[in-house]
Amino acid sequence: MDQITDLREFLTFLSLGGAAIAAQVVVGILLEKAVWFQALTAAARLTITIGLAAVLGLASALVVNLTPPATLQALQPYFLSVVLAVAPFIGGELAHRFLKRPAVTQTTVTSVAPMSTTTTVSTDAPPAPKPAP
Repeated sequence: MDQITDLREFLTFLSLGGAAIAAQVVVGILLEKAVWFQALTAAARLTITIGLAAVLGLASALVVNLTPPATLQALQPYFLSVVLAVAPFIGGELAHRFLKRPAVTQTTVTSVAPMSTTTTVSTDAPPAPKPAP
């Protein structure tokens, strides 16, 4: 995909697998804040995410294949306005999530107990019998 701001290329990207990424972004940014979505089981949330990806991919493929190029061209300025308004918000949300994660701390080990390699042999027990030939 050369440009995210081209409507036809964006829809093609969604129809060729990008819908899975878009669904994760929508779920991660919008739905995870909804109380009703948080109350669902993990399996239900996964099912909704997969369903959303499937619907986005199918709808994108239908629009690309069934809409006349002149119509997509007429919608291009409006799509550009939406992308330029939403992309910074999504970038900010993703940056906030990344920066909000706890920092990884490094632990320094100052001393290590030596490993014991001593083998204890009991002399009280009789030796094991040898198997018969």
